[in-house]
Amino acid sequence: MNIDRSEFCFLLRKLFTDEKKYPLKSIARLMGVNEATLYSYHQGLTYFPPDLIPNLYNATVLYDQQNKRAPAGEMRILTFLLEGTGLEAVPVDRAEDEDSIQKDMLDTYELMGKIIEHIRQAEADSNITSGEADDVSSLIAKAQAELEGIRAKFRKRCE
Repeated sequence: MNIDRSEFCFLLRKLFTDEKKYPLKSIARLMGVNEATLYSYHQGLTYFPPDLIPNLYNATVLYDQQNKRAPAGEMRILTFLLEGTGLEAVPVDRAEDEDSIQKDMLDTYELMGKIIEHIRQAEADSNITSGEADDVSSLIAKAQAELEGIRAKFRKRCE
């Protein structure tokens, strides 16, 4: 995937700085990345890795859901990716299925397993590097964001 760095940075600046639609700190937490790292992408100091784009979009969805904004998710991210393909991002209104909370919980359990594995590996050599600590912290932030999404779904169902 070939992403135009300057155009994507422009979009990020619009979302985080110009429009202030999404707080950079909140989106970084929901993405499971360090705030300084996301700031670096947003400023164009480093390339935004294409494999983080789903995390970015999903973080905007979670942020919008947590703040009861509809439609959830920043469609301009998807539109940017589809530009020139002849395809178009179209929001779909899906009813939540009964098993979605259970599925989300299973996904979170899987993530918790990854966290435990990272901690075990880091403690095995009795020398936890700052990189290992950052990895674990990012995974924990991602798990927290997933649990917040589950809590929001559960509360919505109880209303």
